[in-house]
Amino acid sequence: MRSILILSVDDCAPMQRAVEEMVNKEGWRVDSCTDEAQALDRLASDTHYDAILLDHSPPGVDGLETARRARQIPHRRHAPVIILSVDQLYGAGRESYTDVYLRKPEGLAHLVPIIKRLLNIEEQAKTDTDSSPANRTHD
Repeated sequence: MRSILILSVDDCAPMQRAVEEMVNKEGWRVDSCTDEAQALDRLASDTHYDAILLDHSPPGVDGLETARRARQIPHRRHAPVIILSVDQLYGAGRESYTDVYLRKPEGLAHLVPIIKRLLNIEEQAKTDTDSSPANRTHD
């Protein structure tokens, strides 16, 4: 399986570290940047990002605008976009340009399972002890 690469855009260093730790624990990689200009440069590149994680309110343009612009880039149209925000988001922008909205900081607990769902990554099958040879009954 190829390595998963997440683009994470957040100007808050502790939040970036938290995301990086969670992503790295899964064996995934994260490409971090702090503002929309950096994000748009990376999104315009040929680098394959499996998912895009955006802070709703970084300096400059907000995450919804970055998401809107990302959706206009042909090779990013279908990349999952996750918005992290301390504020409640409402409106058409949220539904039109993003796949998931998570509240900071409590939403981070759901980040990895959400990314797995968006990318259709199956959990590794757990060993069923009832079906192991040692636990089978013989007639």
